Amino acid sequence: MPYIRGKEVKETPREFPANEKMWNMYVVQAKARFRVFPSPTASSWVRAQYLQAGGKMVSQKSQVDPRFIDWKERADDEKRQKEKKVIKKQVKHSAKKRNTGDGQFR
Repeated sequence: MPYIRGKEVKETPREFPANEKMWNMYVVQAKARFRVFPSPTASSWVRAQYLQAGGKMVSQKSQVDPRFIDWKERADDEKRQKEKKVIKKQVKHSAKKRNTGDGQFR
């Protein structure tokens, strides 16, 4: 368990929005409303607005109703993750210096 200031802290269970489309609508509003996103203030505002509008939080993604899943957003997230992996691989390979044979490393 993690410690904060020498005291043991219990981990809070992770929660997911049951209606991803409505959650994403409030995230877009928060990005327009707050100068910095994500931030604790903006995130708590999104959660408060979502719950006030009748949204519910679930403990597992498998409990999310498929009618409310934002498939386009999920596909975009997966695409971004793949691009990040490709960029990391390119950086790792390009960081190696090679001996060109003329006494210089490039």
